[in-house]
Amino acid sequence: MTYLSIRLISTAACLLLSSSMQASCGCATTSSLADICDCRDRFIGQQYTAWQSGANSAMSNISRSVVIQLWRGRTAWATPDRDPDPYRIWGSGSVYQVAWWDGNWRQANTLTKGRNVVLGLDWSPNIAWTLGIMGGLGNGSQYLKQVFDDSHTDLRTLGLYGAWSSQRVRFTRFGWYVNWVAHFPFIKGTVERCSYVGGRSWADLHSYGGKATVEVGYRGHSDWLFWQPYFSVSGSLLRRHPFDEYTEGAIIPLCGPRKISRGAGLTPGIRFSTETTTPSGIRVSPEFIVNISQSLYAPQTCVPLQICCTDDDFKRCGPPGAWTTALTGIGVHFRFGYSMTMEFRYNYEMGRGYSNQNVVLEVDLAW
Repeated sequence: MTYLSIRLISTAACLLLSSSMQASCGCATTSSLADICDCRDRFIGQQYTAWQSGANSAMSNISRSVVIQLWRGRTAWATPDRDPDPYRIWGSGSVYQVAWWDGNWRQANTLTKGRNVVLGLDWSPNIAWTLGIMGGLGNGSQYLKQVFDDSHTDLRTLGLYGAWSSQRVRFTRFGWYVNWVAHFPFIKGTVERCSYVGGRSWADLHSYGGKATVEVGYRGHSDWLFWQPYFSVSGSLLRRHPFDEYTEGAIIPLCGPRKISRGAGLTPGIRFSTETTTPSGIRVSPEFIVNISQSLYAPQTCVPLQICCTDDDFKRCGPPGAWTTALTGIGVHFRFGYSMTMEFRYNYEMGRGYSNQNVVLEVDLAW
């Protein structure tokens, strides 16, 4: 079937849309038929921007899980009469939901739901230094409010992390520190689209890249309160391979050239915690965090596309995104004896047209 005949069929189907279908597309029900067809065209390929945003979110949530592991430093494992153990294995599991929106119907609202698991193993020759390796798995789904298409992401990543602290004395929790993490994900996934007349298309997507974060801060405390101001810098790069859609039935096939996504940001913040010991000897630490992140690259996700076998190039962009976001988080940390800790945490980040919330469970074992 030629492109022209597919186009004629799609246009004829567009003329038969009911008012409810018009509304679901995001167009006003009073729009002319020409505007309604134009509305549908504006959303063709929009799911690829959602997939790209979901891949970036998966990569960022993995980095955050590793950075959290380094917040307390090795002296948090020490006691007045015992140095911390040199080896540690830890695991972190989280679920998250990221939303982008825009009041303009021309931009599809995007929602990403995902989960990940991260494992790490590190070694500390002394209280000041830590070096570790990590690996992570994650998957997610992306949804568009105005378009009933579907996409999924699957992530695999490996990386390194480390820390340095000016703390040199056992069981002291104050001083300067530097934490860093770098991981290199491979992300694959699928995007599936459908047409009004029963046709469907799908594409397999593959991306690879890296993300690095460096954090500098100071750990201080009073009689009952621990406080930790910090400043972090992060950068990321994600390359998506070119793709061609597979099709069934009457639908316009799309192709995509290679896409490179870059990101960078600055984040100042502060953490607060306190500590108490239960009668059974468990140390319990409620925690609170607040920070502000500033993006150095335009946060809007745009994807170049092409109607296959033609010179018809076009671009789809998601909601504008937020240049500046604010995050608040609460958690509680438990230490059982000398060799095991557990933490529950909830984070909520928001900005103009953006929100990101996640729930995290972490477990550490040292020996």
